[in-house]
Amino acid sequence: MRYLRWLQEQPFDHRAHQIALQEMVEAVRVSKERVDRLEGVIEEFVPAWSLAPIVRALQTLRGIDLIVAVTFATEVGDVRRFESPRQLMGYLGLVPGERSTGETVRRGGITKAGNGRVRHMLVESAWTYRHPPKVGKTKLYRLEQAPPKVREIAWKAQTRLTARYRMLSGRGAVLGPPFGSGRDVNLGKRAWVSSRSDRRLRTKPSGSFPQGWCCAALLLRRRRAGAPAELVVLDRHQP
Repeated sequence: MRYLRWLQEQPFDHRAHQIALQEMVEAVRVSKERVDRLEGVIEEFVPAWSLAPIVRALQTLRGIDLIVAVTFATEVGDVRRFESPRQLMGYLGLVPGERSTGETVRRGGITKAGNGRVRHMLVESAWTYRHPPKVGKTKLYRLEQAPPKVREIAWKAQTRLTARYRMLSGRGAVLGPPFGSGRDVNLGKRAWVSSRSDRRLRTKPSGSFPQGWCCAALLLRRRRAGAPAELVVLDRHQP
Protein backbone atom coordinates (compact mmCIF):
# COMPACT_ATOMS: atom_id res chain seq x y z
CA MET A 1 0.00 0.00 0.00
CA ARG A 2 1.39 3.35 -1.07
CA TYR A 3 0.53 5.27 2.07
CA LEU A 4 2.30 2.69 4.25
CA ARG A 5 5.38 2.83 2.05
CA TRP A 6 5.32 6.63 2.31
CA LEU A 7 5.10 6.43 6.10
CA GLN A 8 8.00 4.01 6.28
CA GLU A 9 10.16 6.40 4.25
CA GLN A 10 9.68 9.37 6.63
CA PRO A 11 12.93 10.19 8.50
CA PHE A 12 13.03 11.42 12.10
CA ASP A 13 15.91 13.01 13.98
CA HIS A 14 15.03 11.34 17.26
CA ARG A 15 14.83 7.56 17.60
CA ALA A 16 11.80 7.79 19.89
CA HIS A 17 9.79 9.41 17.11
CA GLN A 18 10.69 6.58 14.72
CA ILE A 19 9.69 3.97 17.29
CA ALA A 20 6.37 5.72 17.95
CA LEU A 21 5.61 5.83 14.23
CA GLN A 22 6.45 2.17 13.78
CA GLU A 23 4.21 1.20 16.70
CA MET A 24 1.27 3.10 15.19
CA VAL A 25 1.86 1.54 11.76
CA GLU A 26 1.92 -1.88 13.37
CA ALA A 27 -1.35 -1.13 15.21
CA VAL A 28 -2.98 -0.23 11.89
CA ARG A 29 -1.72 -3.46 10.33
CA VAL A 30 -3.07 -5.59 13.19
CA SER A 31 -6.45 -3.83 13.09
CA LYS A 32 -6.72 -4.31 9.32
CA GLU A 33 -5.92 -8.01 9.64
CA ARG A 34 -8.63 -8.34 12.30
CA VAL A 35 -11.18 -6.56 10.11
CA ASP A 36 -10.30 -8.79 7.13
CA ARG A 37 -10.59 -11.88 9.33
CA LEU A 38 -14.02 -10.87 10.66
CA GLU A 39 -15.27 -10.00 7.18
CA GLY A 40 -14.18 -13.44 6.02
CA VAL A 41 -16.10 -15.11 8.85
CA ILE A 42 -19.23 -13.10 8.05
CA GLU A 43 -18.95 -13.99 4.37
CA GLU A 44 -18.59 -17.65 5.34
CA PHE A 45 -21.76 -17.72 7.46
CA VAL A 46 -24.03 -15.59 5.25
CA PRO A 47 -24.94 -18.36 2.72
CA ALA A 48 -26.45 -20.47 5.53
CA TRP A 49 -28.44 -17.51 6.91
CA SER A 50 -32.17 -17.32 6.30
CA LEU A 51 -31.76 -13.73 5.05
CA ALA A 52 -28.98 -14.57 2.60
CA PRO A 53 -31.15 -13.83 -0.50
CA ILE A 54 -31.91 -10.41 0.97
CA VAL A 55 -28.22 -9.68 1.46
CA ARG A 56 -27.48 -10.68 -2.14
CA ALA A 57 -30.31 -8.51 -3.44
CA LEU A 58 -29.18 -5.47 -1.47
CA GLN A 59 -25.66 -5.85 -2.86
CA THR A 60 -26.98 -5.14 -6.36
CA LEU A 61 -27.61 -1.52 -5.26
CA ARG A 62 -24.83 0.96 -5.88
CA GLY A 63 -22.73 1.76 -2.82
CA ILE A 64 -23.85 -1.33 -0.91
CA ASP A 65 -21.51 -4.26 -0.40
CA LEU A 66 -21.42 -7.18 2.02
CA ILE A 67 -21.00 -5.32 5.32
CA VAL A 68 -23.64 -2.66 4.58
CA ALA A 69 -26.11 -5.27 3.33
CA VAL A 70 -25.60 -7.55 6.33
CA THR A 71 -25.87 -4.63 8.75
CA PHE A 72 -29.13 -3.46 7.16
CA ALA A 73 -30.64 -6.96 7.21
CA THR A 74 -29.49 -7.53 10.78
CA GLU A 75 -30.72 -4.23 12.19
CA VAL A 76 -33.92 -3.69 10.20
CA GLY A 77 -35.08 -7.25 9.60
CA ASP A 78 -38.11 -7.65 7.37
CA VAL A 79 -38.95 -4.25 5.84
CA ARG A 80 -42.52 -5.40 5.22
CA ARG A 81 -43.24 -4.65 8.87
CA PHE A 82 -43.18 -0.96 7.93
CA GLU A 83 -46.45 0.31 6.51
CA SER A 84 -44.78 2.80 4.16
CA PRO A 85 -41.31 3.90 2.99
CA ARG A 86 -41.78 7.11 4.99
CA GLN A 87 -42.16 5.04 8.16
CA LEU A 88 -38.91 3.22 7.40
CA MET A 89 -37.14 6.54 6.82
CA GLY A 90 -38.50 7.79 10.15
CA TYR A 91 -37.22 4.65 11.91
CA LEU A 92 -33.75 5.36 10.51
CA GLY A 93 -33.87 9.08 11.35
CA LEU A 94 -33.64 10.17 7.70
CA VAL A 95 -36.63 12.52 7.76
CA PRO A 96 -36.31 16.31 8.27
CA GLY A 97 -36.87 17.74 11.70
CA GLU A 98 -39.63 20.30 12.16
CA ARG A 99 -40.12 23.26 14.46
CA SER A 100 -43.48 24.80 13.71
CA THR A 101 -45.58 27.37 15.53
CA GLY A 102 -49.05 28.30 14.36
CA GLU A 103 -49.03 28.74 10.60
CA THR A 104 -45.23 28.92 10.42
CA VAL A 105 -43.51 25.71 9.34
CA ARG A 106 -39.77 25.37 9.83
CA ARG A 107 -37.93 22.28 8.66
CA GLY A 108 -34.32 21.54 9.45
CA GLY A 109 -31.82 18.74 8.97
CA ILE A 110 -32.58 15.08 9.44
CA THR A 111 -33.71 14.07 12.91
CA LYS A 112 -30.96 11.45 13.40
CA ALA A 113 -33.37 9.56 15.61
CA GLY A 114 -33.79 5.80 15.57
CA ASN A 115 -31.18 3.32 14.41
CA GLY A 116 -27.86 5.14 14.10
CA ARG A 117 -25.85 2.16 12.87
CA VAL A 118 -27.86 1.68 9.70
CA ARG A 119 -28.24 5.42 9.16
CA HIS A 120 -24.47 5.93 9.33
CA MET A 121 -23.81 3.25 6.73
CA LEU A 122 -26.58 4.42 4.40
CA VAL A 123 -25.22 7.96 4.50
CA GLU A 124 -21.78 6.66 3.52
CA SER A 125 -23.29 4.57 0.72
CA ALA A 126 -25.43 7.44 -0.58
CA TRP A 127 -22.35 9.48 -1.46
CA THR A 128 -21.68 7.14 -4.41
CA TYR A 129 -24.75 8.54 -6.18
CA ARG A 130 -22.95 11.84 -6.79
CA HIS A 131 -21.38 10.23 -9.84
CA PRO A 132 -23.09 9.41 -13.16
CA PRO A 133 -24.94 6.06 -13.38
CA LYS A 134 -22.48 3.26 -13.92
CA VAL A 135 -22.10 -0.45 -13.24
CA GLY A 136 -18.56 -1.43 -12.25
CA LYS A 137 -16.87 -4.80 -12.67
CA THR A 138 -17.63 -6.04 -9.14
CA LYS A 139 -21.22 -4.83 -9.24
CA LEU A 140 -21.73 -6.38 -12.68
CA TYR A 141 -20.88 -9.77 -11.20
CA ARG A 142 -23.50 -9.24 -8.48
CA LEU A 143 -26.11 -8.19 -11.02
CA GLU A 144 -25.52 -11.27 -13.15
CA GLN A 145 -26.36 -13.46 -10.16
CA ALA A 146 -29.54 -11.54 -9.27
CA PRO A 147 -33.05 -12.15 -10.66
CA PRO A 148 -34.09 -9.88 -13.56
CA LYS A 149 -36.61 -7.99 -11.43
CA VAL A 150 -33.98 -7.16 -8.81
CA ARG A 151 -31.56 -5.97 -11.52
CA GLU A 152 -34.23 -3.71 -12.95
CA ILE A 153 -35.00 -2.16 -9.56
CA ALA A 154 -31.29 -1.64 -8.80
CA TRP A 155 -30.71 0.22 -12.06
CA LYS A 156 -33.88 2.30 -11.66
CA ALA A 157 -32.80 3.31 -8.15
CA GLN A 158 -29.37 4.36 -9.43
CA THR A 159 -30.71 6.47 -12.30
CA ARG A 160 -33.31 8.18 -10.09
CA LEU A 161 -30.92 9.08 -7.27
CA THR A 162 -28.14 10.33 -9.55
CA ALA A 163 -30.69 12.42 -11.45
CA ARG A 164 -31.99 13.85 -8.17
CA TYR A 165 -28.47 14.84 -7.16
CA ARG A 166 -27.82 16.55 -10.51
CA MET A 167 -31.12 18.40 -10.26
CA LEU A 168 -30.40 19.72 -6.76
CA SER A 169 -26.82 20.56 -7.70
CA GLY A 170 -28.08 22.56 -10.67
CA ARG A 171 -30.25 24.62 -8.34
CA GLY A 172 -27.23 25.58 -6.28
CA ALA A 173 -28.32 23.65 -3.21
CA VAL A 174 -25.85 22.82 -0.45
CA LEU A 175 -25.81 19.09 -0.89
CA GLY A 176 -25.24 16.20 1.42
CA PRO A 177 -25.69 12.57 0.44
CA PRO A 178 -28.46 12.30 -2.21
CA PHE A 179 -31.16 10.56 -0.20
CA GLY A 180 -34.35 10.18 -2.16
CA SER A 181 -37.99 10.57 -1.36
CA GLY A 182 -40.30 7.88 -0.08
CA ARG A 183 -40.67 6.73 -3.67
CA ASP A 184 -36.93 6.14 -3.94
CA VAL A 185 -36.87 4.21 -0.66
CA ASN A 186 -39.75 2.14 -1.99
CA LEU A 187 -37.45 0.89 -4.77
CA GLY A 188 -35.19 -0.63 -2.15
CA LYS A 189 -38.19 -2.12 -0.39
CA ARG A 190 -39.34 -3.67 -3.66
CA ALA A 191 -35.89 -5.16 -4.21
CA TRP A 192 -36.16 -6.68 -0.75
CA VAL A 193 -39.58 -8.16 -1.40
CA SER A 194 -38.57 -9.38 -4.87
CA SER A 195 -35.63 -11.28 -3.42
CA ARG A 196 -37.93 -12.95 -0.91
CA SER A 197 -40.24 -14.15 -3.66
CA ASP A 198 -37.48 -16.45 -4.94
CA ARG A 199 -37.33 -18.32 -1.66
CA ARG A 200 -39.69 -18.49 1.30
CA LEU A 201 -37.94 -17.04 4.33
CA ARG A 202 -38.77 -16.65 7.98
CA THR A 203 -38.73 -13.16 9.43
CA LYS A 204 -36.48 -14.24 12.30
CA PRO A 205 -32.98 -15.23 11.14
CA SER A 206 -31.97 -18.80 11.67
CA GLY A 207 -29.20 -21.12 10.58
CA SER A 208 -25.59 -20.87 11.60
CA PHE A 209 -25.32 -17.07 11.24
CA PRO A 210 -25.40 -15.73 14.82
CA GLN A 211 -28.40 -13.53 15.56
CA GLY A 212 -27.57 -9.85 15.66
CA TRP A 213 -23.88 -10.39 14.82
CA CYS A 214 -22.41 -7.76 12.56
CA CYS A 215 -19.29 -6.35 14.15
CA ALA A 216 -16.81 -6.00 11.29
CA ALA A 217 -18.71 -3.01 9.94
CA LEU A 218 -18.34 -1.20 13.24
CA LEU A 219 -14.68 -2.09 13.36
CA LEU A 220 -14.20 -0.50 9.94
CA ARG A 221 -16.07 2.67 10.84
CA ARG A 222 -14.44 3.04 14.24
CA ARG A 223 -10.98 2.51 12.81
CA ARG A 224 -11.51 5.06 10.06
CA ALA A 225 -12.83 7.55 12.57
CA GLY A 226 -9.67 7.17 14.63
CA ALA A 227 -11.42 5.52 17.58
CA PRO A 228 -10.13 2.27 19.09
CA ALA A 229 -11.36 -0.82 17.30
CA GLU A 230 -13.54 -3.01 19.47
CA LEU A 231 -15.81 -5.99 19.06
CA VAL A 232 -19.47 -5.04 19.36
CA VAL A 233 -22.39 -7.46 19.33
CA LEU A 234 -25.59 -5.98 18.02
CA ASP A 235 -29.15 -6.98 18.78
CA ARG A 236 -31.26 -6.76 15.65
CA HIS A 237 -34.73 -7.43 17.04
CA GLN A 238 -35.85 -4.01 18.15
CA PRO A 239 -39.51 -3.13 18.67
